[in-house]
Amino acid sequence: MDMLYKLIVDDKPGVLDRIAGLVRRHAENISFLMVFATGEEGKSLLTFKLVNGIEDNAISTRLMDIDCVHQLEVVEDSITEKVIQLGR
Repeated sequence: MDMLYKLIVDDKPGVLDRIAGLVRRHAENISFLMVFATGEEGKSLLTFKLVNGIEDNAISTRLMDIDCVHQLEVVEDSITEKVIQLGR
């Protein structure tokens, strides 16, 4: 099963750029990305999947080193196929 990265991040300019840059530096591509508001002021839920669908432990470790990332969870992907089907 493919894996999704779910991050609670600061809701401010530049956060997505920092995360995408980290993924790029690890020679990976993002195949799916969604951002949601949370109930907590100044925080967003950023969800993404790598093209190969697997968890990269080096990326996970480095994500938690970014000061704007407050929480990281890697979970089985149960949503991307549903979202893609809705878009057709």
